[in-house]
Formats: sequence, structure tokens, C-alpha cells
Amino acid sequence: MRRSGAGANRPLPSLTGITRTIEVHDLPRGLQEWSLPVDQLGAGAKYYQYDPKEAKRFLAEAGFPNGLKTPLHATGGFGPDFLDAVQLVQRSLKDVGIEAELKLQEFGAYLATTNSGKFEGLAMGFGVPGWEPDSVLYGSYAPDSLRNIGHVNDPTLTAMLKEQRRTKDLAARKQLIFDIQRYEAEQQYYVYLVCRMVTGSYQPYVKNYAPNALEEYGMAAAVLWLDR
Repeated sequence: MRRSGAGANRPLPSLTGITRTIEVHDLPRGLQEWSLPVDQLGAGAKYYQYDPKEAKRFLAEAGFPNGLKTPLHATGGFGPDFLDAVQLVQRSLKDVGIEAELKLQEFGAYLATTNSGKFEGLAMGFGVPGWEPDSVLYGSYAPDSLRNIGHVNDPTLTAMLKEQRRTKDLAARKQLIFDIQRYEAEQQYYVYLVCRMVTGSYQPYVKNYAPNALEEYGMAAAVLWLDR
């Protein structure tokens, strides 16, 4: 879930208690070599626990003791299961005092506006699939990235993102990636809910193939070959 507007570069008043299904953070768990488990996220790990009382306290500290109202942008273009998830989040937000008014958009309009960072309030959608950590992290948080639809502009985080790009030593870069995840877990610029896994099966003679989570299959077919 993403934010935009005046408070986009500040942490949410609270993630704690928004939903019981938070099981993933900025790096998908499919990248097991690079993705930290929630219990290793340091001080930010507490935001992944279900605690509506703490959520209400954070809202009060942020100046909303009686809760707040905000639009929640989404689309039916991802299918009925996605809309069910949106409504679950909407209900969980209400439990902690956030009245989220659902704003459904036609899929094309959603991609042109909300999915491009042109929205006010809250928005919910899918994150990008990740085959390596840089495209996910830099794409989501760097101020010069078109996929930074939350308009995050954090100099500390930007410096970390650039440093991991320059680091050639694998072990050192991995530690930087871990540090980025711990830092982002404390800032909570995006609310990550669940991460779907894609599993594919193929014959052993099919080479250079990986399951495709996107709608485009032409490139995947163009680079594979049969060893038989």
C-alpha cells in the first residue's frame, strides 16, 4: 500500500494493527539470499505485529486522536481476489480509526494516474517482481526512479541505495542490502502485505527458463532452448 500527498516523505502514523496478514517487507521472500526474515529487521520488526492499541496511540501522537478520513485508490483490473484483499485492508484500517473511502478506477486510468504516483491519500496495488535486489529497492525508493510512486525522498536511504550499487564485494554488498531493509522497516514508506510466490514446472531439457509472473511471455520464450 502506498501514500502520496503532503505527508508522503514521513512514516505512516502506524502500521501496527493495520492488518493481521503482514508477512513481507520491501524485498520479496523469493529472494531468500537477500531478503531478511521479519524477526531480523531490528527495531522496525515491531511494526509487523498486530497491535491495534499501539496503532491508535501512534495516530493520536500524529495529531489524529479521533482517527482520520482518507481516500483509498484501487482497481478491479487485478481481479476479484485483489478487491477482496483491498476490502480486508479497508476493514482493518477502520479498526484503528482510519476511515478509508474506496476509490475504484478503471484499469487504464489506474495505471496512468495512481500507479504512476498521481494520487492523494492511500493506494493499494502490486509491487514489482524481483529477480535481484537492486531493481526492487532502487526502483521503489530512489527519488529519480519512475517506480517510486510513493515520492520517497530520503537522503540517508538514497545514499545507501547508491552505495550498494558501487560495492563489488558480494559479502559487503549483502550487508548493505540488509541495512537498507532494516532502515526501511523503521521508516515504513510503504505498507507491505503479502508476497505471492510463482512456481513453475518444466522438463530438465528446457534450459534458461524461469517462471514468468508478468503478462509478457515472448521474451522468456525467445531466450530459452531445448537440450535434447
